[in-house]
Amino acid sequence: MKVERTSFSVSPGLLKRFDSVIKEMGHEDTSRALQIAMRNFVTEYTWRVEKRRPGVGAILFTYSHRPRGLQEALVDVQHQYRDVANSTTHIHLDESRCLEIIGDHFG
Repeated sequence: MKVERTSFSVSPGLLKRFDSVIKEMGHEDTSRALQIAMRNFVTEYTWRVEKRRPGVGAILFTYSHRPRGLQEALVDVQHQYRDVANSTTHIHLDESRCLEIIGDHFG
């Protein structure tokens, strides 16, 4: 694969944080981490500009099922926004905690 060298200026604080994050992620190669960051930046921009592209989305959250009325309220919100929340999965994590996954496809 052909590569091109480039240079850029960055504040010392941002560089320090970037180096810290890539180490936390298990990356040793700064160039590889910058390539990943640039690819993600381009992908996000492209997705925002070309909104006609198909895709999927999901919201995941955990909650306690103990408060009265919470599950009914969640269902009401999903019905209110069924154009963007057309499926749900409910998982019992333990005696008191649940995982809810609300998803949709678009495009």
